[in-house]
Amino acid sequence: MDNFLNGKTISISILNIEDLDSFLISLDEFRKENKFDNISIHFDVMDGDFVPNIGISLDSIKLVKKYNFFVDVHLMCSNPKEYIDKAISLGADNITIHYEIENIYKNLKYLNIVKNDLRIKNKELSIGLSIKPGTDIKKIFNYSCMCDVILLMSVEPGLGGQKYMNKVNKKIEIAIDMKKIVQIDGGINDITIIKPNNLGVSSFVIGSYITKNISDISEKIIKIEDIINDKRGNNGRNI
Repeated sequence: MDNFLNGKTISISILNIEDLDSFLISLDEFRKENKFDNISIHFDVMDGDFVPNIGISLDSIKLVKKYNFFVDVHLMCSNPKEYIDKAISLGADNITIHYEIENIYKNLKYLNIVKNDLRIKNKELSIGLSIKPGTDIKKIFNYSCMCDVILLMSVEPGLGGQKYMNKVNKKIEIAIDMKKIVQIDGGINDITIIKPNNLGVSSFVIGSYITKNISDISEKIIKIEDIINDKRGNNGRNI
């Protein structure tokens, strides 16, 4: 997949994957067999400061790129600039930072400089701006021109396996009105995905629902693909 800004996409969080190489081998075979070109790999990178946890290492990007997956990096870090250059050097395709950090403008400006420099080298980078569930989405209006993606957290960032917060649905329409790709992250499964999908979200970060049980990963991905591509008529359901 060259760019997850096109069409509906699934960004699989690998935060709780123990054997990443084996997982990627199986996932690569699965997507080729089923001709799914809309699957990316989501990196939850945490510094222990912005959120009270430590996420996955950026070093794993090199392994993910070995299988030619789109790399979606979510920096839940107080000082993202410390991680941006490394992520780029390893092959990150999208980098998302949080509105709630200090010097958000400075960090977004830096990302845009990096993006323009890469474009000169015929390399693409998309930029995401994320907000926590309790943050008023109107606060990011002035920064929307500096990003390609708006990532709405539907759980408090930092831990996997949390329940989807329905109050975030109210932010989706506002985010879509900003004419950006809207991505949602947290508590997504075959039920909670229906409402945001109906509202126009086009990128879904999914972790434990897909990765908790290795034996049924394929079944879970197919189920999600059916929903977001309206193959089972589920888009008409409401929750």
